[in-house]
Amino acid sequence: MADGEEVTLDGRPLHLLRVADLKAALEQRGLAKSGQKSALIKRLRGVSGDFEKEKRKAGRNGGGAEGRP
Repeated sequence: MADGEEVTLDGRPLHLLRVADLKAALEQRGLAKSGQKSALIKRLRGVSGDFEKEKRKAGRNGGGAEGRP
């Protein structure tokens, strides 16, 4: 991910999301949900550069990664 590039979740920058939303996103990815908001954001940024791209890709394929070899 390039410097200055904003990571988003559901079209919103991570820093604008509530802690509960950040924790839900972490849980969906099987990551730890503990810590302060800044730690949660850092953990999500480390997983993927663009969650929206991931979501659009899943939508085009009719679902998620299930069923792929």
